[in-house]
Amino acid sequence: MSDEQPKTEYQRFEGEGDFQKALDRFLEQPGRELRLFDPDLKALRLNAPGRIAQFDRFLRGSRTRKIYIVVHDTDHLTRRYPRMLELLKLFAHAIVN
Repeated sequence: MSDEQPKTEYQRFEGEGDFQKALDRFLEQPGRELRLFDPDLKALRLNAPGRIAQFDRFLRGSRTRKIYIVVHDTDHLTRRYPRMLELLKLFAHAIVN
C-alpha cells in the first residue's frame, strides 16, 4: 500500500460558467470524498438531471466514496431539489449532511 497522498489542486474560476465547468471536471475525477459547503446549495444546480447523474456516478464508483454537505439553509434543498433528495435516500450511507 502506498503512503502517497493525492495531490491537492486549486483552480481559480470567475463567474457562473467557470464555476459550473470546474464542478463538472471535479465530479469526473477519481477521489474518495467530496466536501461541499454552500449557504443554500443553489449554485450547484442539484435538480438538473445531468448534475444528479454526476453525483450518482461518483458514489457508484466505489463503496468507500462519501459526500459531505454543509448548508446554512436547508429550505431550498427540501423544497426545490427532489432529485437530490432521492439521491440522499439511495445513498444515505454515503452522503453525510
